Amino acid sequence: MSAEKSQLNSAWCLWYESRKEVAEEEEEWGTQQKKVTSFSTVEDFWRVYNNILPASKLEPNHMYHFFKEGIQPSWEDEANANGGCWRFGIRPAEHLFEEKWMTLLLSVLGETLDPTGNSVCGISMVMKQKGARIELWMKSAEDVAAIATVGRRLRQLNVVDKKEKLEFRKHMGDVMYVL
Repeated sequence: MSAEKSQLNSAWCLWYESRKEVAEEEEEWGTQQKKVTSFSTVEDFWRVYNNILPASKLEPNHMYHFFKEGIQPSWEDEANANGGCWRFGIRPAEHLFEEKWMTLLLSVLGETLDPTGNSVCGISMVMKQKGARIELWMKSAEDVAAIATVGRRLRQLNVVDKKEKLEFRKHMGDVMYVL
């Protein structure tokens, strides 16, 4: 007798990316991205998460991307083309780094930041020399109500230091909102 699994509202993919050097040719962009696996249940998420390197242990220029099935973590993907992302930093040495990353990740996968389930495409954790940059990718930079709602909910999670700027930036554009 097998236990019934708990379905997520959407299927998700884990992508891994390693960039030793930034691609100089646009054709090379994304060639370092590898789709690791897909999952659609809570149990399968934990199976994946418990078998990957903790985010705080990633080397600089290595990234985790958790995106909805069928959406690639690139600006060129049709689902992301007209969007943007909320961006902020977390220092790996910071107390509770893994807990903050987990809170963000579960909020995205459980679709609690986005009441419609249609606005958030995914989340990326980009390890840098002095910390991690978190990017929460949104489908439309024109949907001001969804952007504001998600931004407020991000602040309410208490994962962004109160002194830290939380910026929404249109893909390939300027900062549009700051909370």
